Amino acid sequence: MPGKKADKKHPFGYGRIEYLSAMIISVNVLYAGVTALIESVKKIIHPEKPDYGTVSLINMAKTAEVR
Repeated sequence: MPGKKADKKHPFGYGRIEYLSAMIISVNVLYAGVTALIESVKKIIHPEKPDYGTVSLINMAKTAEVR
């Protein structure tokens, strides 16, 4: 869209849309990072024993076999 020429509705063109889309993406990345940090701290404070089911073990075996 930034390449579009100016029109009646947008007399200065569409160039500023890059800033808006970059801001939206940065907020999403920041949210994902903060959420991952919070979940990591929770798991460190209250660790849980991992429960590997049969399907998980089969998938790990297949992955190890491919390498």
